[in-house]
Amino acid sequence: MVLLVAALVAGGEGRAWADGCKRATNMAPSINKFIDEVYRLQLAGQGTLPVTHALFGFEKISADDLRDLNARPPIEVTREDDDNGVFRNEAPKPMIITGNFAKADTFFDIPPLVSGSYISTPDSLTLIYDPGHAVKVGQTFLGMKISRTLNHTVITRQQLSYFFDANSGDKPDRCYQLVDN
Repeated sequence: MVLLVAALVAGGEGRAWADGCKRATNMAPSINKFIDEVYRLQLAGQGTLPVTHALFGFEKISADDLRDLNARPPIEVTREDDDNGVFRNEAPKPMIITGNFAKADTFFDIPPLVSGSYISTPDSLTLIYDPGHAVKVGQTFLGMKISRTLNHTVITRQQLSYFFDANSGDKPDRCYQLVDN
């Protein structure tokens, strides 16, 4: 799931807070909407949402990339029990989209199949990506694309935390405190 949207190798805006998280402005509304959408689908038992809804905080997407994202089939969400379920997004081909996240130029390398499981509550969402079917997030440095694979993402109404590669622990590789302007 492109949800991921928004995960980043990129640095953030401003300095890190005492907990090591960077400040991120203007993301809370889209993150809150995404948490609410997935929770509603969880309560309903299943449903879909557009891929672009999973790209909270991702801005300045080119018209071509936005067209390609909108042409991608929606993300399928299916409940497995009270708080858990699976997500899946499959398209005929991979895509790389570029834009801006937390004031840094960023790209997402999206494979044809993005899948995993999730834990949904009224105030949080955890996305756990299946190995081999996860989004890579990165930046271009000296003309080279450098990326990391999402392991899981923890999304709350106050914080966005990304765990890359083999990090299945509790300490994020990158996190953002959601703040108002």
